[in-house]
This record gives sequence, structure tokens and C-alpha cells, in this order.
Amino acid sequence: MGAALIAVAGNAARVAEDLLERFRLADATALDRARSLPQLGLSPDAPGLARFAAAGVIRQTNTDRFFLDEAAYAAYRRRQPRLAMAIAIAFGLMAIGIAIAAATMVRAPR
Repeated sequence: MGAALIAVAGNAARVAEDLLERFRLADATALDRARSLPQLGLSPDAPGLARFAAAGVIRQTNTDRFFLDEAAYAAYRRRQPRLAMAIAIAFGLMAIGIAIAAATMVRAPR
């Protein structure tokens, strides 16, 4: 199961980088260089687009054009290790709890 989670996470990171690379290759990295989704070869339901838009990494103009805010992406990336660490700690605590519960159940009553 751990290997599957790592593979899924790796694939998600690759999809995200591919999405951001489309903006970089189209030079859509500032308000005055914003592009439409068709110009970027993307659909409104492109993987990662909604997540990056919600985080302010991908910004939408009032003319339905989009651009990558590199400064916002840098800030987003700085927050990610803390999130990953929090998830790892939560899983570790859960594993400890399960181990304690299992050890308690295995003991035979006297």
C-alpha cells in the first residue's frame, strides 16, 4: 500500500509540473501575457487546475485568460513540506495507536 501511495503522489507531482510547464512554455507568467485555456491546450477540468487556482498559483483575468503567478507558486511550494510532515506524523501516530490496540487485544486474560 505504501508503494502505491508513493506512485500516486509521484504521478500527481508530474501532472502538476506538466500543467505549470504549459504556462511557462506559452510565457503566460504575468497578467499582460495571460492566455486562454484553449491557447494553453487545457480544458477547464484539467487535473490540478482548480487546486492551483484555489491556491492563487494560477490566476484568472476578467477576460477568461489565465497566467501562472511564479511568486505564489514559490510560496505554495514552501508550504508543502509542512503539510507532508503533518500527514506523516498523523499516519505515524495512527500506526502507534493501532499497534497498542493490537497488543492489548492479543494479551490473554488471566
